[in-house]
Amino acid sequence: MKKDIFSIEQAAEKFNPSKDFFDVSAIWGKKPALKIVRWIYNTPITPPQVTIVALFFGIGAAYFLARQEYLYLCVGAILIQIKNILDTVDGHLARARNTPSRIGRFLDSIIDFTTNLAFFIAIGLHLQSQYSTAEIWVLSFAAFLSSQLQCSYYVFYVISYAHSVNRQTASRVDETVREEDNAVYSDPFKQKFLMILQKLFLLFFGWQDRIMMKIDWWSLKYFDSSPSNWYLDKKMLTMTSWLGLGMQLFFISLLSLLNQLYFYLWFVIIAGNCYWLFLIYYRMKGKKWKI
Repeated sequence: MKKDIFSIEQAAEKFNPSKDFFDVSAIWGKKPALKIVRWIYNTPITPPQVTIVALFFGIGAAYFLARQEYLYLCVGAILIQIKNILDTVDGHLARARNTPSRIGRFLDSIIDFTTNLAFFIAIGLHLQSQYSTAEIWVLSFAAFLSSQLQCSYYVFYVISYAHSVNRQTASRVDETVREEDNAVYSDPFKQKFLMILQKLFLLFFGWQDRIMMKIDWWSLKYFDSSPSNWYLDKKMLTMTSWLGLGMQLFFISLLSLLNQLYFYLWFVIIAGNCYWLFLIYYRMKGKKWKI
C-alpha cells in the first residue's frame, strides 16, 4: 500500500525529482492536495469535477469578501485557501491518472480568471463604503490587471520549462487555434465543448500570452549569454514562482485576515509590479549577478 501511495504521489508531481524546482507558489496547497488525490484516486471523481467544485468555493469566498463584517473576511480567507487546494488537486489528479486533457486545461484557466475577477470585484464592494468609489474601482481594476499579468508571466516560464524538459503537458504557451485542435476528440460534443473553451480562453488570456511572448522575445534579445539554458534556469523559476496564483491567493487571504484589503490593492500594484520588472531585468542580465 505504501508503494502505491508513493507511486500516485510521484505521478501527480509536475516534474520528475531530477527536473523539479522549488515552486514557492505551490507550497500552500501541495501537501493537502496530494492527500486528497490519494483519497479520490480510485473513485469516479474526475479532474474537471474538482475544478467545478473549486469554482463554487471561489465564488463563495468572493461573496464573503464583499461583506463588511470582519468575521466574513475570515471566512472568505479560509474559502480562498480551500479553493487554492482544490485548484491544485485537479492538475495533480490528472497527472496521477495520466489523463491530462485540453478540456481540463482550458476549464481550469477560465475558472481561475473568473474567480480572480470575482475576488477583486468583492474587494471593491468591501472598500467602496470607506473610500471614494472612483478611487476604489480604479485601484481594484489596476490590481486585478497586475495580478493577471504577473501570474501569466509565471505560467509562461513554467510551461516553457515543461516543454524544454519534455514533460507531458496539455498546455502550450501559444494557444492560438491550430489545425490539430479541430480534431482532438472523436466525440462531436466534446470537440465542440473544447472549441468553446479554447475561444473563451483566448478571449481572457490570448492577449496576456502575446504580451508574455513579446516580453520573452525582447528579454532574450538583450540577454548577454548563450540562450541554450534560457528556459532551464531553476533558480529563475523559483524566483518567478513568487508571482504564481498560489502566492497571489495567499496574500489575499493573509491581508483579509489582517483586515487590510486596501493595502493589498496597493501591494499588488506597486510591490508585485516592481518585483515583476526586477525579474524581467534579472532574466536578461542575471548571469552577471550574484544572489
